[in-house]
Amino acid sequence: MFRKIWAKDLDYKTMEYKFSSFFSKYENYVRTYSLNLGEVSRENTGTARSYRGYLIRIFILVEEITGIKIKRPMDINTYQLVKNIRQIPGYKEFNKKEGYFPNSAINYYLSLVTKVTMEQETELDIISNEFDEVKLNSKPELEKVFYESEILRPEIAPEPIEMNNIKRYRRNILAVKKAKEAANWICEFDEKHVTFINNLDKKPFVEAHHLIPMSIQELFIYSIDIPDNIICLCPNCHRRIHYGVKTDKREMINKFYKERAEKINEYKISCDLKDLELFYGV
Repeated sequence: MFRKIWAKDLDYKTMEYKFSSFFSKYENYVRTYSLNLGEVSRENTGTARSYRGYLIRIFILVEEITGIKIKRPMDINTYQLVKNIRQIPGYKEFNKKEGYFPNSAINYYLSLVTKVTMEQETELDIISNEFDEVKLNSKPELEKVFYESEILRPEIAPEPIEMNNIKRYRRNILAVKKAKEAANWICEFDEKHVTFINNLDKKPFVEAHHLIPMSIQELFIYSIDIPDNIICLCPNCHRRIHYGVKTDKREMINKFYKERAEKINEYKISCDLKDLELFYGV
């Protein structure tokens, strides 16, 4: 099942050519960043290229074992396929035999996808925080992305829309409003964090953040855009959960997961803590 694949093999060359741009981006990412607490490191070119080669092999094995063709390397479905290959019998022996390079290659891949998708969703988070008090009909160009709807029960996730060749899920502005009301416009990580009065609503300024990121909505049948999955944070804490070192991010994720998991589950959304940490790259 986990067979030996040589760089000279036709299937290796085919996969490398098919996603050449992505593999170059991946190699550059490995060369530049270390997985150790998110600190920058100077990986040597040979190691980065070796990880690239092993990821190519992993993609080939994923297609052979699952029978599913990879269409988009940065797609969350591909992310899940690659992540799950480690649970298949025979992987541990394969990984050990290959000097643990496959596991390292996968870790860098998961980290890259998480980083890129989270950055894409941060853009919409910023807009939604500025936009939640503005009537939708005053900005028709945003109607494709934002809407207002009461959330009374679990709802099937809406189909994603394409924006600049990127899959995006629409945001419910009412969910943001309700989350801020429930938090009483106070930072939920530390209530001592005082901000300023927002000119839009004359309330303390806080920002909404989806604990289970909207970028992975595709992994869930039901919508994760619900008030109980939205945390209110001061601007500093919001940046911390996105860009902080792993220990800081893990502290925040664990706190909010313990507080919200049961409530979120009532909307037929189940997410393991280890998976959630993985989505945040910790």
